[in-house]
Amino acid sequence: PNSKTKASIAIKENKTSLLKHALASSEKMKSSGRFLNSNQRAENNRISKGGKSVENDYLSSSNLNKNTTASNQLAFLFYHSFPKRTALKEKGATPEPGYKGLMNSTSKSLAIKNPINRKNLMAVGLYHSTEKPFQRLEEGRQEHDEDDKNAIMNGETVQSSINYGVLGSFSIGKNLSIQTGISFSKKISNIAEKQVYARRPDFRNGTDLKFKFNCAAGYTYIDPKSTASLRPGDSIKVTSSTNELSYVELPLLLNYQLGKGRFHANLLGGMSANLLQKGTLETSLVNSWGTKIPVNTALQGLKKMYLSAMIGAGVEYDLFPSISLYTQEVIKGSLGSINQNAPAKTYANSTGLQLGLRVRL
Repeated sequence: PNSKTKASIAIKENKTSLLKHALASSEKMKSSGRFLNSNQRAENNRISKGGKSVENDYLSSSNLNKNTTASNQLAFLFYHSFPKRTALKEKGATPEPGYKGLMNSTSKSLAIKNPINRKNLMAVGLYHSTEKPFQRLEEGRQEHDEDDKNAIMNGETVQSSINYGVLGSFSIGKNLSIQTGISFSKKISNIAEKQVYARRPDFRNGTDLKFKFNCAAGYTYIDPKSTASLRPGDSIKVTSSTNELSYVELPLLLNYQLGKGRFHANLLGGMSANLLQKGTLETSLVNSWGTKIPVNTALQGLKKMYLSAMIGAGVEYDLFPSISLYTQEVIKGSLGSINQNAPAKTYANSTGLQLGLRVRL
């Protein structure tokens, strides 16, 4: 065959090869649902290549197989234009006007989305705080002289109060996050030695008298553990006593961050549910012979749960991109008394300096 015949055979072979690739691309596009409408096909048929129209003998729809479906024509065009379109994107060049329809229809499916920066969404922190309580007492259930709130408050001092826990932080907006978690608090109070008096326990009408011990947190009845009969108003001396209160706290806070650098400030506010875990009294009775009788008993009158409000402010420093140290002063105030049916209604308030480590996930 002459040179023209050879060229004709080569063109046909080239057409056949291209159409096979186009059909394969068509099947992929059918499964993914990416198709171009008729206006986009018409626009893409006007793509310029080397200063000449692409509507040449092998891209022109008139020379394509008449039995070829519209989707196959689209797949053929997509296959032909893909190398050039990809090269343009890699070089950062702007596609020619004729490419806009094709680019817009496939850019979302071909683009690699950036992963979400989760550092701003979630964080976990550990903290420890030494607190300074400043509780407030009101008159409660007054039955006898020793039930006076001033007498109860004057003989009691707080030895220590600590709070520690875990807080999770969840971003809800720019510089705004919600914090929640679990913490544990423990307060130990010292009570000076005093006289306690024989009183009838609540809801008892018999002759079973016990010594009633009052404190800011509540009260308790102590069995004298003797065979001697008691009369109402009999007294006995007790040594210095220790009252211990333990709570599990469930806070819900709103935190606002001021500043964007490594060193920034935080403002917070919210509420906490305080669940009673332990309320005990440890003391000793001193009988008429000077013998000390140890006593360790549970306090009565404490509520199982009370709510408190919280506000605070502090600073935070980023040691690393995902780890920071923070300190903040937090003020807590109970929204109701921590006890009921007690000689004094006690409102537990405190201020404390928290030191913590936060890890952003």
